[in-house]
Amino acid sequence: AGVMGAAGVLATLAGRRASRLYALALALGVTLAVDPGVASDIGWQLSFAAVAGIFVLAQPLRRAIAARVGAGGWRGALAEGAAVTIAATLATAPLIAFHFETLSTTTLVANLLAMPAVAPAMWLGMATAAAAQVPGLPLGAINGLDALFLAYIAQVAAWCAAPGWAEVHVHLDGAGLVASYLCLAA
Repeated sequence: AGVMGAAGVLATLAGRRASRLYALALALGVTLAVDPGVASDIGWQLSFAAVAGIFVLAQPLRRAIAARVGAGGWRGALAEGAAVTIAATLATAPLIAFHFETLSTTTLVANLLAMPAVAPAMWLGMATAAAAQVPGLPLGAINGLDALFLAYIAQVAAWCAAPGWAEVHVHLDGAGLVASYLCLAA
């Protein structure tokens, strides 16, 4: 994320239009150059797959969803959030099946239910981190509000993970992984 953000800032400073795919490729190259072994890290793989999926799939999904639910106000936000969630879910599902031999059947519902609380929790957390740099500044109220959003997100996760059918066990070998991504690309 840092490499991608820096590439976007540099493109803006140079007066050029930022390319999301170029930034993703640059981040891929830089992280591999710094630590070639990171390619075997599952978190690294999932992060890149999610971002690539969002870059490639979110816009057409958003248009398709907005055509059905509408594009204005809360409907537009729902279409955008659902599109990003579906794109990231589709892009990471093959890796999750490959590495963990499981898939969640409730991921989309959980993410949609948690969506209204994610941005406020993130912004409040960043505000707290920034404000904490000032010694003695009281942060209890901000942390208390953030805790409510975080508790809601955790509760949604617990609700959606509870049913026995919330997870299905699958086996995906290397060929299946490649075939899954070829299907997504098509």
